[in-house]
Amino acid sequence: EQSLVAWQALQNGQPNPLGDLLAHDERITRYVDAAAIPEMLDASEHIGDAPERARLLAAEIRRTVTAQ
Repeated sequence: EQSLVAWQALQNGQPNPLGDLLAHDERITRYVDAAAIPEMLDASEHIGDAPERARLLAAEIRRTVTAQ
């Protein structure tokens, strides 16, 4: 629900309000401290499975090149 509200704000050229929306939603803050939400939403250090996907792509390229 909150992400859809935030998405609409972004579509209207407004700043992303998701952190504030979550921090003021009692359904969330019942389980998560509102002060912790900004850190939880910070994806600047998150790379997910990119290293593994890069290794798989490199292996596929090597297989393709050596098969020619």
